[in-house]
Amino acid sequence: MKESFSGKTNRGEPAGYRSLWDLSGSINVNHGSFGATPRVILEKQARLGADINSNREAFIWSGVHEKVTAARAGVAAFIGADTEDTVFVDNATEGFNTVIRSLPLGPGDEVLLTDHIYANFPAPLAYLAKRQGFEVRTVAVPYPPQSPEQIKKSVLSAVTGKTKLAIIDHISSATAVIFPVKEIVAALNECGIDTFVDGAHAPGQVPLNMKDIGAAYYTGNHHKWLCAPWSSAFLHVRKDRQEDIMPVVASGWAKPENPFAERFAWQGTRDFTARLCVPDTISYMASLHPAGWPGIMKRNHDLAVRTRDFLCAELKMQKPCPEDMFGSMFTLPLGPLEFPEEKERPGNLYSIFEKKYDHRAYAAQFNGQHMLRVSCHLYNDEKDYERLPDVVCRMMKDHRSVSSNPSGALRSRL
Repeated sequence: MKESFSGKTNRGEPAGYRSLWDLSGSINVNHGSFGATPRVILEKQARLGADINSNREAFIWSGVHEKVTAARAGVAAFIGADTEDTVFVDNATEGFNTVIRSLPLGPGDEVLLTDHIYANFPAPLAYLAKRQGFEVRTVAVPYPPQSPEQIKKSVLSAVTGKTKLAIIDHISSATAVIFPVKEIVAALNECGIDTFVDGAHAPGQVPLNMKDIGAAYYTGNHHKWLCAPWSSAFLHVRKDRQEDIMPVVASGWAKPENPFAERFAWQGTRDFTARLCVPDTISYMASLHPAGWPGIMKRNHDLAVRTRDFLCAELKMQKPCPEDMFGSMFTLPLGPLEFPEEKERPGNLYSIFEKKYDHRAYAAQFNGQHMLRVSCHLYNDEKDYERLPDVVCRMMKDHRSVSSNPSGALRSRL
C-alpha cells in the first residue's frame, strides 16, 4: 500500500468508498458546494419516483402526509429536535427567506449579521429592509480567528438596544469556520435577542442538537454533508417562536391557527422523493463506517487536518486557525487576485481551476481576498490533494494582484 503525504497508510479504513458514488472518474475536493449522493440512494429515489408516477392520485390522496411526517421524524431524531418543530424546505436559502419574510420587523428594529454571511443572503435582506423600514448592520468577525471566544465577543460587541435578530453561521460558507453557536445564542437570549442560525453546512459535518443549541431559528441542508438528494433541507423553529412563521409558498394549510408543521404540510404539487429519501440516506451513510456518523465526522475531520497541514507546509503558509474551529472543510487565504480576461471573472474561479488547471478546486471570496476552500468526505483520500499545491501556485502566478507581493509559497515554487 502506497504511503500518503502524512507518511501513514489508512489500513484500518474500509475500502471502496469512492465506488459508491458516481463521480465520473474525476477528483472532487469541493463537496461543500453541492454535495454528492451515493448511487444506491439515487437508485432508491428513481424507484420511488417511478412508484409515485404510476399512480399519482393514490400517492397524494392516500398517504403523502403520513410518509412526509415519518421522514421529518427521521430528520428530527438526527438533529436532536421534536418532529412538530421541524419542517422540510427545499434548501437553506428557502429556510432563511421563510423566517425573514415572516418576522414583523419594521422601523426602529435592527438585524445584525456578520461579514461571514452566505453571499446570497444580503440581497433579500436588503430588499426587505428597504420595504419594511428596519436596519441591517454588519459586524466584522476576524479571519483568521484565534478562538471561539474571539468570535463570540465580536458578535456581542455589535449588539445595540435596537437589535431584534442576529443572523450567524454555524459553519461559514466563505471561510469554513465553525462558530460557537451555542454560546452566542445563549448570550443573545439573555439580551432578549433572537438568533437565526445558518446551518447549511452543519448536518453531517458536526453533531447537532437543536434543543441544546437553543436558537429561535435554525436551517440546514441535507444535500451537502449528509449526501441526500437535492431539494431537501430542514427548518427548525423553537416552540415559542412559531406563531409568526409561515411558508414562503403558502397554501390553504398555511393558517395561523394551524400547528406550525401543518402550515408547511402542503405547498402545492412537488417532487417529494428527495425529502422521503433523507432518513434512508442518514441510515445508509451511517452504515458505511463502523462508528456510524460520529466516525464519519471524525474520519473526515482528521483527513481535513492532515490535508491542511500538508498544504500549509507545501505552500509555506501559516495555519489560519486552530483545528477545532473547522470540520470537514477548511480555507487558506490566497490574497487578492486579478482576472484581466473578461471571461475569467472572480466568481467563476471554480471553472478556471477545472478548465485551465485540470483540478476541481474551489475558491471563495471574503473581504477582498480569495480563499481556497477544500472539502474532505468519505470518497476522498490523501492522494486527491497531492497536486493541489502546484495547481494553486500556478493559479496565483497567473492571477496574482500586481499591487501585492508574491507569497513566500509562490516564490519558493517558481
